Amino acid sequence: MRLLRKAKDRFVFHLGPRDRPMLRAVLNRYPVVPSAHQPLSRYAPSRDGEINQSLLDEALAEQRQQNERQLHALLRNSRRFRKTGAGWQMTLSIADIEWLLQVLNDVRVGSWIILGSPEQDLWDFVPNDETMPHALAMEMAGYFQQRLLEAITGERDT
Repeated sequence: MRLLRKAKDRFVFHLGPRDRPMLRAVLNRYPVVPSAHQPLSRYAPSRDGEINQSLLDEALAEQRQQNERQLHALLRNSRRFRKTGAGWQMTLSIADIEWLLQVLNDVRVGSWIILGSPEQDLWDFVPNDETMPHALAMEMAGYFQQRLLEAITGERDT
């Protein structure tokens, strides 16, 4: 995936023949972060704390549902994805990119949590049949995040 051009609020990316199915596969995993992973407080819950945690859980669930609807609409939008001879062109606004970064971050962090939050470099991580899909999703989500960040900052990580 690489930035082709940027005009005002529109960014046009080239997705190679393997990029688009990989991006779809990563995005189709959303949401990944377990809902119980974001406690309101680390301390013993009080009655008010339980009510507030419940409100937080409801708000997060509603946000996830909204993100899922928006994600499905994005992936089905033929104006966003246009087939070319060498792959696909994907057109996003800056708001789309910022939102997509959040969705990709959920996939990346959620996969890391499922893997047991490994502290070592993933290159030292020995995956098995069960953990391999999560390791790949985590790495690919990071790859797509990096390409999007490079597009909006104009800086390339070398």
